[in-house]
Amino acid sequence: MFNDKSEMYTNSSFISINLSHIQHNYQNVIKKLIHPETKIIAMVKSNAYGHGIVEVSRSLEEINTDYLGVFSIEEVRWLKKAQINLPIIVFGVPSFKNLQPRDLEQTSLIVSSQDELNNIMHWTELNHQSLKVHIKIDTGMGRLGFFPDDAFKVLSIIKKQHPLIKIEGICTHFADSSSADRSYTLWQGEKFNQLINELKQQNINIPLIHAANSGAILHYPEFHYTAVRPGILLYGAKPDENEVAGLKPALSFYSYISNIKTLPAHSYVSYGRTFQTQKKTTVAIIPVGYADGIPLGLSNKGYIILKDKICPIIGSVCMNQFLVDITNITNARIGDQVTIIGNQPNHEISINEMANLANTIPYEIMCRLSVFQNRQYLR
Repeated sequence: MFNDKSEMYTNSSFISINLSHIQHNYQNVIKKLIHPETKIIAMVKSNAYGHGIVEVSRSLEEINTDYLGVFSIEEVRWLKKAQINLPIIVFGVPSFKNLQPRDLEQTSLIVSSQDELNNIMHWTELNHQSLKVHIKIDTGMGRLGFFPDDAFKVLSIIKKQHPLIKIEGICTHFADSSSADRSYTLWQGEKFNQLINELKQQNINIPLIHAANSGAILHYPEFHYTAVRPGILLYGAKPDENEVAGLKPALSFYSYISNIKTLPAHSYVSYGRTFQTQKKTTVAIIPVGYADGIPLGLSNKGYIILKDKICPIIGSVCMNQFLVDITNITNARIGDQVTIIGNQPNHEISINEMANLANTIPYEIMCRLSVFQNRQYLR
């Protein structure tokens, strides 16, 4: 029986976000990699890569970031509802069906196709409201954007026929900037450079020219132009295997032991019987799983930190829980906190390391952390 009420309650699972680390990465890592005059478009799309779009954006507003980058109008509305007043750039293709003039106050749209441009032209005329746009150029990503040969035609149409549309920027996106093979990124950059130079020769001056994501910020200073778009660097993870001096991870993930049991030798563990004990084994159940963002790929590969010791994940990760071998931890108890992502005095599990173990990328690890997991913010 429990001696008092406090013993009835175990720890909880939660994600910890250190906002001061995000500010540090912005001010002391990213800004030191770029020219002082280069603007920063801080990418907070997809719930700020799982970190919490409103809280992260508010923290970035405190340090006067230049722009916020989002994917959807819904994200714009969240930010405006939170009274965040930074300029916003929308990188996704918006639906104009329910788009209100207030949605686009201090907001710019990326234009990637003639259909989008037609919708924007119709919307501005219907609402008698000016709108700032960035023209996206496809230099080799093969996803969104006008081909370079069409850029002059698009710019001409806007300038001559649609005075309510203001061209604020032009941009492209690198497909392979984190690769050790530099050839494709250099080829893309050269195509973009050629276009920018042709525009300048025609006295077409566009204020914001941007191409560099996190990988290009690190490895291609010649493509920083007048603005850069840091994403994963902002949150303290690396876009590739290269070390980044001074980078501070912003996110940690903690859970607890919900149950402990001892299995005899030759017992199978979890779905699919992918693990069998070779000896009597003490197993801890951790009450988070792939529904919470723990990759199935960590089955029989990953590990957690318990009492500053490494404990391996055994068996298949389940929807809401997974199991670890704690045989070597003699003083473990139900309710003890475990570290899934983060550091302890002698051990660390980084997002990059977890991604490598799960055969995925750190972006996916961050973005798939459940929105239903409690997030605690440190300043």
